Amino acid sequence: MRRDLVQWQWEGYSQFHGSRLNLLIHIFAVPMFVLSTLNAVVATINLQWFFLSSSIGGMLIAFMAQAVGHAQEKNASIPFNGPLDAVTRIFVENFFNFPRFVVSGGWLKAYRAAK
Repeated sequence: MRRDLVQWQWEGYSQFHGSRLNLLIHIFAVPMFVLSTLNAVVATINLQWFFLSSSIGGMLIAFMAQAVGHAQEKNASIPFNGPLDAVTRIFVENFFNFPRFVVSGGWLKAYRAAK
């Protein structure tokens, strides 16, 4: 795991989120990822295997949609250093930095500046 991951990811966040398509994908895919993850936790606690599998499917779809969005960026995302780096960066982005980007006004500013 990267040191100071939250801050490291935040410092370059707008650099990797400037494409209008990527911004639109993220505004829908991030809540889908978060809700699917929370539903997966509840389904696991309640031993509801169908809902667990559909929740994991929702997480994967949301992640793949975000990957498509990131491919539209002029600045390519920094490659993952391995599985742990991938998982921690994905969860920090979806649960913390993207919501922070929206609440801080960064998303709207980037959307308006995008061509």
